[in-house]
Amino acid sequence: PTGAGKTSVASSCLSGHADTGGRGIMLAHRNELIDQAAQRLSQYEVESEIVRGADSGIDWTRPMLTGTVQTLIRRLERLENWARGEDVLVFSDETHRVLGPTQRTVINTIKGAAKRFRLIGLTATPYRLDGQGLGVDFGGVFDKLIEVVTPTFLFDHGQCNNCKTEHVRGALC
Repeated sequence: PTGAGKTSVASSCLSGHADTGGRGIMLAHRNELIDQAAQRLSQYEVESEIVRGADSGIDWTRPMLTGTVQTLIRRLERLENWARGEDVLVFSDETHRVLGPTQRTVINTIKGAAKRFRLIGLTATPYRLDGQGLGVDFGGVFDKLIEVVTPTFLFDHGQCNNCKTEHVRGALC
């Protein structure tokens, strides 16, 4: 769920991966998520290159990237060169969007170039409104779905105690 620490978990994994000489990338579709990921990575002492917007100043030699899929789709050749022959760990934030053509192309570019490729999706909503599944058995890209924590667990353990709830009677519409 939102606020459950998905970005922290990803940052910890990417930090460990960087320690072994691997490359990593955090994909998202909004600048706010990229900024959050880059900030969290720095808390784990991992400096990542932010890839968004214009090319000026982007250091493609860095082993860790955070980038918007909207920018990366326009930098496929550079992304492919960055991943070529490497052990690449990819985290996809808001991963229910991973089946869209833009994100699939970005992921397939990395997968095709990397020596070793792993994709981990993060989402508070592991379903799509169009009903298409995220698992490989249903046309998606993931082998497994792991629910790490439930909203009930977070409420029961005081992690979401600032939430205000209201009960509504009658029809909402």
